[in-house]
Amino acid sequence: MDHSFLRGLLKKYREGNASPDEIELLHTYYDAFELMEPDPTNSEEQLNERKGRIKYAIDHAIAHQEQVLPVRRLRLRSWLIAAGLVLAAGSGIFWWMQNSTSGPKVADVQSTPVSTDVTPGTNRAVLVLADGSSLLLDDAQKGELSRQANAIINKTADGQIVYENQAANEPAPLVYNTISTPRAGQYRLTLTDGTKVWLNAATSLQFPASFNGKERRVKLTGEAYFEVAQNAAQPFIVETPYQTVEVLGTHFNVNAYKDEALSRTTLLEGKVKVQSGTSSQVIKPGQQAACIQAGSIQINEADTEEAVAWKNGYFKFNKADIKTIMRQLERWYDVEVEYYGAVPTDLFVGKINRSENISGVLRILELSKVQFKIENRKIIVGSK
Repeated sequence: MDHSFLRGLLKKYREGNASPDEIELLHTYYDAFELMEPDPTNSEEQLNERKGRIKYAIDHAIAHQEQVLPVRRLRLRSWLIAAGLVLAAGSGIFWWMQNSTSGPKVADVQSTPVSTDVTPGTNRAVLVLADGSSLLLDDAQKGELSRQANAIINKTADGQIVYENQAANEPAPLVYNTISTPRAGQYRLTLTDGTKVWLNAATSLQFPASFNGKERRVKLTGEAYFEVAQNAAQPFIVETPYQTVEVLGTHFNVNAYKDEALSRTTLLEGKVKVQSGTSSQVIKPGQQAACIQAGSIQINEADTEEAVAWKNGYFKFNKADIKTIMRQLERWYDVEVEYYGAVPTDLFVGKINRSENISGVLRILELSKVQFKIENRKIIVGSK
């Protein structure tokens, strides 16, 4: 967003002539200051002063506009509103798209039809008990659902599944349950030790109904966020196809989808040890361990907000290519993606609300050089 564009937008806003999209762009621009990347040539004091001047101008415009014409803030507020927009005064970039190469225009891929749409995912899961019987959790009544070993399985009023230890004279046998979310599903679970688990779409977690022995071990495919109850005498272990994560008590996210090139463990609090084959690494809060294959671990600084955005109700993209974005949309909206012609090479940064229908998400992405067409539950992607 250069100086002339910003000045023009502010002028239209003050005069009450801004369109809803322009109003939302201004609100989003205002909200995006925390995403700015500092200009290395400027001191922190200069950068803060510049931010202050810009925010004052926007505040003034908004205050004046709301006195003249009340503005309803749209649901797009935290979305990826535009691509290639540079912050005024050259202090950084927000909601931006980097175009590496321009692919050929694909005339056959038209803009997203309004009449065709796909709704977002909901709280849906299946719980398979030790005897092989299954419970469809989204249809299950509130209250006690079953008993496994020394655990009582309850569905709470807000739809979560909670395992509670039942007093018993003898240790419980080690029996396993499995909770699985489909595509377009998510769920929350509390294990008998108090550990809380959020499951993303297309995810499966196998776990003991009651923990006993020297460790608490669960098996994961897909993606889950864990808040592990502390117990130094009984480490908590998450096993995935390419890595094993061992903790005592901490908050972390594990992404282990089969269709992703890497298995990633992102640590928010505490300390964890990640093992892959014969290699092991200890990571600290703010770091991410990525495994390409068994025996290979790479430690990077993490965007923790991006890693857990799905849990908090939105997508966050940090220089993500279109295929990375579409894999997330495939899982959350239960759609099939097909690429027509050259695959767009743009990179995106921004946030998109997971509660929106897929047409809204695609319309935002269409502001770049990407075009989409919805055919039932198939999304056709091409370059403009």
